[in-house]
Amino acid sequence: MIDVDADLAIAFSTNDFGESVVFATTPSPLTVTAIYKAGTESVSQYGMEVEAYGKSLTCRTSDIATVRDGMSVTVRGDSHTVEKIKDIGTGVSVVFLKT
Repeated sequence: MIDVDADLAIAFSTNDFGESVVFATTPSPLTVTAIYKAGTESVSQYGMEVEAYGKSLTCRTSDIATVRDGMSVTVRGDSHTVEKIKDIGTGVSVVFLKT
């Protein structure tokens, strides 16, 4: 049997791709390791402004069980708001951010 938890621990290690982020949960802040995607800038394509994706965090689902839409999160010293959380069904969730 595959040890998914061990694989996730490697993927989210701060020695590799992960970095610490802090969610403003109550009664105390929640620090988790996540993979941050800064998003893309809009570009002009065929006379329209197109943007591929916004800022997001990829986290272990179990680490963010108490995180909710609208909460504040600090990433690389910048404050963002959780727009929505999408559980992708592999023990991992994507947290979409707005500035």
